[in-house]
Amino acid sequence: MSPAERASAPPHGVDVLAVGAHPDDVEIGCGGTVLRVTRGGGTAVVVDLSAGECATRGTAETRAAEAVAAARVLGIAARENLGLPDGAIADDPASRHALVAAIRRHRPRILLAPHPDDDHPDHAAAARLAVAASFLAGVGGIAAEGARHRAAIVLFYLMHRRFAPALIVDISDVHDEKLRALRSYRSQLHDPAAPGPRTHVGAPDFLDRLRARDRFFGEAIGVTYGEPFAARRPPGLRDLRLLVGGSGAPPPA
Repeated sequence: MSPAERASAPPHGVDVLAVGAHPDDVEIGCGGTVLRVTRGGGTAVVVDLSAGECATRGTAETRAAEAVAAARVLGIAARENLGLPDGAIADDPASRHALVAAIRRHRPRILLAPHPDDDHPDHAAAARLAVAASFLAGVGGIAAEGARHRAAIVLFYLMHRRFAPALIVDISDVHDEKLRALRSYRSQLHDPAAPGPRTHVGAPDFLDRLRARDRFFGEAIGVTYGEPFAARRPPGLRDLRLLVGGSGAPPPA
């Protein structure tokens, strides 16, 4: 990420920082939630830990260009790549330092990361790294760039293995845009003209299955599409009326 792109993040901090092990993870797991934030006037950034250089399909250079295109659809304030090794992401001192610096740079209120029990080892490692870096970013004696800062909450999004969610975000009105952001990753998705090796994301029915998954979680809260999140501790509310939009009025029948 260029210095100019980094400077585009608001100086007072952003609402959401979404961490992905690879470019396209955020779009798959919480792209609708990020869109709800940005379309609602909030600010979000994406930090990709690796360039996806070990992927079965495409190249790191292709993925980088696709990530830029997806970022435009998401409407995020900034996107950066920490250059950690694809296939070997770990919660080690150097990786912690890099993510702590990113958290201090963007100063998010909410941090999103893959679920720690995901089947993909990079996703699980990204979760552990995000939890550690989130804590350490608020410790004054940690020698990383920027003033100390800690997100108010860390939430985990779904990639492979389903979990009982602590909350589900209604993404019904941005679901088409979520899929449009994902279609930016042409190298990863199935192409009938050039099928390439079969992968999870490259399967012909991947987008259909993702749509069905989002329908499943949407149905759980009575909407069309939803994205689930887990938390290490239950999210808290100051006012129960926030569950119905903050007005105190009952939801429509």
